[in-house]
Amino acid sequence: MSASVLAPSPQAASNASAPPHAAPAVAAVLQEWSPLHAAVNGQVAKLTFGRMGLRTLDEEEVRTGAADGGVVAHRNAKVLFAHCEELTAAGDLEVDIFAMEMAIGSGVHAVQLLDHFEALCIGAHRDYYDRLTFFACDIALDTIAQARDHGIFDRHPQRVVLGLSDALDPARLLRLDSGEAIDLTGRLRAVYHNLALSRLPRNLFRRSLGLDQHGRATVENWALVIHRLVLRYPEELLRFTRLTVEELQTIAQGGDPTKKQLLAPLFPLIDVDLALAAVDITQLSEGPDLVAIAQAMATDLANRDQPGAADAFGTATAAAGGDIWVVHSAAATYCLEKTLEILRPDGYICYSDFGPATAHWASAGYQQAPREASIAWGLNHFAIDRWLTSLDNDGNARSTLSIPRGESAANIKHRLAGRGAIPATRNAFEAQFDGSADAKVEQILDIARYFATPQAQRIQAYRQALVAQPENWLLLAEAGEFALRHDNNAELGHLLLTEALRFNPWHLATAWNALGDLYRAISDVDRAQHAYEQAIRAKPEDHHSYINLAAVYGLRCNFARALEFAALGIARDTQGHDFESSKAVFDGLLSGLLAQRQVGSRLRSERDANPER
Repeated sequence: MSASVLAPSPQAASNASAPPHAAPAVAAVLQEWSPLHAAVNGQVAKLTFGRMGLRTLDEEEVRTGAADGGVVAHRNAKVLFAHCEELTAAGDLEVDIFAMEMAIGSGVHAVQLLDHFEALCIGAHRDYYDRLTFFACDIALDTIAQARDHGIFDRHPQRVVLGLSDALDPARLLRLDSGEAIDLTGRLRAVYHNLALSRLPRNLFRRSLGLDQHGRATVENWALVIHRLVLRYPEELLRFTRLTVEELQTIAQGGDPTKKQLLAPLFPLIDVDLALAAVDITQLSEGPDLVAIAQAMATDLANRDQPGAADAFGTATAAAGGDIWVVHSAAATYCLEKTLEILRPDGYICYSDFGPATAHWASAGYQQAPREASIAWGLNHFAIDRWLTSLDNDGNARSTLSIPRGESAANIKHRLAGRGAIPATRNAFEAQFDGSADAKVEQILDIARYFATPQAQRIQAYRQALVAQPENWLLLAEAGEFALRHDNNAELGHLLLTEALRFNPWHLATAWNALGDLYRAISDVDRAQHAYEQAIRAKPEDHHSYINLAAVYGLRCNFARALEFAALGIARDTQGHDFESSKAVFDGLLSGLLAQRQVGSRLRSERDANPER
């Protein structure tokens, strides 16, 4: 029986060959050699994301990541509306409409999809929204509970069902409110994966071709990239934890995922060794798939005459006939397969994710991936595109795949897959996600963000970008902060910032901070305090918000409370970038507290010394 790399044999580590430039293993090993999908650092990253959602990302990652300023959500809403219109015209739309998003993360994509879908239905006098049940799901209970507790879906109380669902078992959903298990087979009209598939387990392989006596490539040699986690600086351990090396090894190698989160604060001390382990491709269940992907990549590279490159292991990567690197997203493929099985016959999957869509980038883009947390590692769109359009074991097409025009190598890729024809739906999808429109907006924003450009031109560029994307809350927040801080236009800054926060009040700490600064500048201390408190709620790990709130309490002469927040701000500045300025605020507040107490003590003494009073 063929084995799977997702359940590797112990022989893999014994066949490992360390990269020529690998650092010597002089420190304690926390996790022995294992495939990348089993890497402990990736597991810890996913656990942290599941617990904290988008609060684990800085706003630049949010800008290009899960939410994309609401643009993706609005486009998905338009596609869903077009889909309902198409089926209504054909007389095929059911009374009760069901849709689902897996791995909702912050929940912002889902809620804004619903916001816009509702508005479209009202504007067109359609009742699709009133007939919709939207399952907002995640495998992490904390993520779903966070969405409930923050009131993310309070705008849509009758439409949303929060539930637990595993992307590898999409037919089953467990309701958060009642605990009821729901079978979704045959009920779902649309399923959304927004940066979800790239978080599923995958591995990295290298195919090399051996040469015969005539110099012809004949034999395929396959190797699996494996990973070893080491505590590189054990002498610094006591600065970070009181756990011993032996206890950390037990945690890393144990089966309790919650305990592995104890490793997260130790990442500055932890390093990764990489190696290649020879594998017999004929003994892997993934073997035929890997061979087919590698051959497709080699053919595409040869046709395009792409240049080769030096890889992370010091060997040459030839474009055609040389080494091919295959990111094998086995779990993502399995998830898509199972989701296609439970969709309605004319339903669709819509997914958006990072990752390469060409053979060149699919082979070359692996180089930084193994050392990074697995949540940052993109999806192999090149391979999955071909799998989705291939034939299954019965000779039937797995799906029909729609790919927008004009997508660039660097941006998030968007795909719509389904077994039904649904031509109007596909046309709407391709039109909405046409990458050329986004490219034009980026060109406009390059002007706005280029500091050498005259101020008036930068403001005009922001206006043009907002005409194209008026509901992009990240763009609204960016333009509002620019108007406030660089153009000294408090009125415009206030208008844009409040509009951004109307769309997304949950995850825009910088916008809340900018709004707080505006209120503080006009001495509206109450509203400034509220804004900074909302910034902390939006991103509890952002140190700027605590320092700002400390300043507000300083204005209120509540220096003791102010010092508490200033200390929290310093503690949360994990990189120490703003330590000096934060310490100056702290010292100023401490001086205020000491002066206040000295004056209070003096006045009490004077009062007590005057008994006639």
